[in-house]
Amino acid sequence: MIAPKTLRALIALLATLLLCSCAPTDREGPAAQAALPPTAPGPHWNVLHADQARTVCMPVRGVRTAPRVLFDARDTELAVFSGTMVGPEGLLYRAMGPGPISLNPPEGIPLKIGWTPAVETRDPQSGELIRLRGFNLGMFTNFPSIDERGNVYVPDWARLSKYSPGMERLLWQRTFDDSPSDLLAHVPAGNMCFLANGDLLLPLLDGELHVLDPRDGRVLQTLDLRQLDPPVAPDPQHGKLGIVLRNALALDGDELFVLVDRELIRLRYDPTLRELLLLERTPYPGFSSSTPTLDLQNKRLLLVTYDPDQPDVAPRLLCYDYSQVPLSLSWSIETDLGFLESEDQLTNTYLPSSGVILNNALYGHVTAYIERDTPQGPRPQRLWSTRETVSESFGAYIASASDLDNTVYVVNNFEPRLYALDALSGKVLWSYALPARSIKTPIVERGVLYLDHHIGLLALTDQPAK
Repeated sequence: MIAPKTLRALIALLATLLLCSCAPTDREGPAAQAALPPTAPGPHWNVLHADQARTVCMPVRGVRTAPRVLFDARDTELAVFSGTMVGPEGLLYRAMGPGPISLNPPEGIPLKIGWTPAVETRDPQSGELIRLRGFNLGMFTNFPSIDERGNVYVPDWARLSKYSPGMERLLWQRTFDDSPSDLLAHVPAGNMCFLANGDLLLPLLDGELHVLDPRDGRVLQTLDLRQLDPPVAPDPQHGKLGIVLRNALALDGDELFVLVDRELIRLRYDPTLRELLLLERTPYPGFSSSTPTLDLQNKRLLLVTYDPDQPDVAPRLLCYDYSQVPLSLSWSIETDLGFLESEDQLTNTYLPSSGVILNNALYGHVTAYIERDTPQGPRPQRLWSTRETVSESFGAYIASASDLDNTVYVVNNFEPRLYALDALSGKVLWSYALPARSIKTPIVERGVLYLDHHIGLLALTDQPAK
């Protein structure tokens, strides 16, 4: 996630750099000749926030006891906002590009205007580079998505590219506009999803949703949010970007929720017609730039909102029931996130097995809630906060979790240190001093925790060495 103020300052610079920059040269790494591991069934951390319900939680057992270092790869550059992703064969994919850290580097790292816009493929056990593919500077808002067969889709400026597993070869490339008059038009917004039948859903920065055929990239439908009646208009403060920086997508099968300015848009995909159909538009109170989080079992949607005109009023956590059309508000509570210094600071993590909801402000504290039965119906009960269980001084990024063992992973950037916490009690299970700060989400796959930090990629495991 990136604060709009930071983004606006970068746009002019990046647009200029884009016109005069060339993609880096593709290259092979030391592990390039190794055979691809076999594809395995999920789960895999292969889209933004691990799954398309945006729970930031994986249905696996994680790293619950004090870990050992599997590797700490330093032969790399800073990953962009999503951090590392994992394909069904276990390979690691890291998108690198110019981000805000380029202009405001961590202590000890020299100022660098342009990081290499590229995607790396790395070995999950050694961290060795397998392959690097170069892209244009559109990588700064984007990251790969990986389908169940291991094919890798990479959006950058005005195009989408599909690669075979391991990014060994280019399968097709779709260009959205060869010479856009507006550099912000036709730019993928980074939240590409896979619909239930395998078709692709790609949002663009100008407010369009594109449905594409995964076989050749052919556009099957374009739904322009600005053409709805009434249209979804950009808000006065952010202009065109006001539509898209808050249009994070969340999917439940063929149902899709799109978050725009003060409104939730609910769509259904018809796989026979291969097009999106509008179900409803629901205003929500206040303002939100968080990703909608779905509880698929109970058909609930979680959202954090606040009033930008009253910064001293605490944000609210809202829960909607979407089991029917129209959806309905089940409950709303005031959070303890406190004063917000920027707009892009709110997120949720949801653990389906225990029902724990983690609510945090970026660079702030994490608070846990759980729903309890009351005479008025189910209501959330506060369980704990990192303010009480870890430290009064806490600078979290997005908390993640492994669902089957109720373990929460979060970085305190004020130290910097990675913490593993019990989801129900907030008790510290273990912690690990990081070599640098991290503004990435810790991910867990096949018993290994991966975390991008400012000077490399760290892998930790509590499994015994072979």
